[in-house]
Amino acid sequence: MTRTSLLRIAAVAAAIAAAPARPSDSPHDDANLPRTCRDCHVLHSATGATLTAEATNALLCKSCHASTANVALQTWNDTDQATPGTGGTSHRWDALAVNPVHGAVLPSSAIAPHLAAGQKLQCSACHDEHSQAAAPFDVAAPAAGGGRHFLRSANASNALCVDCHAPWAQASAMTGTYYTSGTASFSGTTVTGTGTTFVGNVQPGWRIKRLSDPASAWAVVKSVNTNTSLTLVAAYTGASGAGTYVAGKTLSHAVGVPLANVNTRAVPVEPGGTVAQVAGDGGVAAGGSSTTLVASGKSYTSTVIGQVVRLTSGANVGQTRVIASVSGAQLGWTAALASVVRFGDEYEIDADGNRSNDVLLAGASGTSATAGNVVCMSCHGVHYADSSSTTHDDRAGGAGDGNLLRRAPAETCEACHPGTLLHSSATTSTKYGTWGTTWTCLTCHQPHRTSNVTLVSPSVTTPASGVKDIDLRSITGGFESFGLARSDTPGAGICEACHTRTRHSAPTTGTTSSFTTGSTAASITGGTLTGLAAGWEVRRTTAPDGTNAAAWTRIATINTTTGALTLVAGGYKGTTGTGAWEAQNPIFRNDGSGRGVGNAHAGTNCLTCHSHRNGFRFQ
Repeated sequence: MTRTSLLRIAAVAAAIAAAPARPSDSPHDDANLPRTCRDCHVLHSATGATLTAEATNALLCKSCHASTANVALQTWNDTDQATPGTGGTSHRWDALAVNPVHGAVLPSSAIAPHLAAGQKLQCSACHDEHSQAAAPFDVAAPAAGGGRHFLRSANASNALCVDCHAPWAQASAMTGTYYTSGTASFSGTTVTGTGTTFVGNVQPGWRIKRLSDPASAWAVVKSVNTNTSLTLVAAYTGASGAGTYVAGKTLSHAVGVPLANVNTRAVPVEPGGTVAQVAGDGGVAAGGSSTTLVASGKSYTSTVIGQVVRLTSGANVGQTRVIASVSGAQLGWTAALASVVRFGDEYEIDADGNRSNDVLLAGASGTSATAGNVVCMSCHGVHYADSSSTTHDDRAGGAGDGNLLRRAPAETCEACHPGTLLHSSATTSTKYGTWGTTWTCLTCHQPHRTSNVTLVSPSVTTPASGVKDIDLRSITGGFESFGLARSDTPGAGICEACHTRTRHSAPTTGTTSSFTTGSTAASITGGTLTGLAAGWEVRRTTAPDGTNAAAWTRIATINTTTGALTLVAGGYKGTTGTGAWEAQNPIFRNDGSGRGVGNAHAGTNCLTCHSHRNGFRFQ
């Protein structure tokens, strides 16, 4: 053993032996609990590698925090660990740090040295049990001292979260990145490319599938081995064998961006979607009665009247009352509590009495319920997050769904995105009856794990046409390859998934036509005429008309049996002649008439007339 090693052991032993040498922050100090260094550390025959009394970091933490005997301790058990979509209310502390499915990569040098063997997570990867210097993301956290969560590094803007979840730290989901060169063969967890250059073009965590396979076949890339070899996280569930494919970057809800924009509210709202969140407050009572609370070191104004106070400790824990009066430090309400408010009772004030279900923002001066940037923990919690707005997430509540949300998924979206964005008969028209009134943002979108731009889900359940797969890679042109209305596969766009009776502008073609410049009489045969109607445009494909956008001429009437046409006033705009023809409906209307007739809107993006901001109602 070296002299340096002996000196280090001697220093640790001296620290353990000296009773006053303890962490300065609660709860690991005598201010809250009768703890000393010896409660975690031992001098000789230590089970743990850092002279600890337990073999693993998690066991050491749980030796106190898995017990419910001391109400001053927050408790966590292995069964609380989240399995997304299944259950759990706490971030896992036993999983591999690298997890492409959930956008997790090996963290930076600030976190990586504190991982357990095999690059597994443990409590001390995120927490520094000896210091509360790092700023947390917590609207109730003090500027210093106890209550700052013993973080390994600052998380006021969720830098600690994105240290691991860096691939999901995206500023926008409006554009995607795709790789489709060559062909790929799928077998189990192996993808073998032909004519591919996977290295540098595909990343772990991306999604890949054969182009002809359904959305359920999307698989997550675990590793990029060579230019022609990928390994998947799980065995491919689509068809085996070679074919064309698409690999797409996994898109995620934007973070690190201001809340307020044209598609969001100025201030998030409480669950229910009508009451705006407030800054809120909290503290410790100096005393009170069953109908009053005297706050320690506080002075309130009438702005808190109508807000709700919740007692978070003491005999009245969990009880809430609407504030009816205020006088400096004293808050008053009408209905008496079960017991009197006593010195040391903790409380909080919020619009609905539950600050833990607020969608929080990274504000300029700290965590805020009213202004700032959207970050990971705006929607998610880390512990006691049961995806319910009805529980208070400071102690174990519901079983959760494993998604670690502050409130239910639909309520989470609604906090920032107003209901006017939803596409339904309520925001558009009842022409086709009542529809979409129970839909939420999640009917068409999902916040993570999709390669579709604007976070459109890989598949959508339609009202009358079953489940439709969606491949949306661009919204810049509207009618385009893999667009809102797909030119590569007409009828397969996100809009057309439900609107099966709306004619898209996929050209209909034929072999024989007769047109005369300036004449309103014309004829087309030798092709499919069914579906053509007034309002469509037609032209010869023979040069020069076939490459001349100005040759498109509106149809006034058509006989779909004989092919006889009457064109709109002014007659045919192209050159006189016969030959092949094409027709299209450029205005995306169900009957090809009404608004837009006389103005083809050729090349106009669908969203120019149908904005998400008003539920896609024509404007």
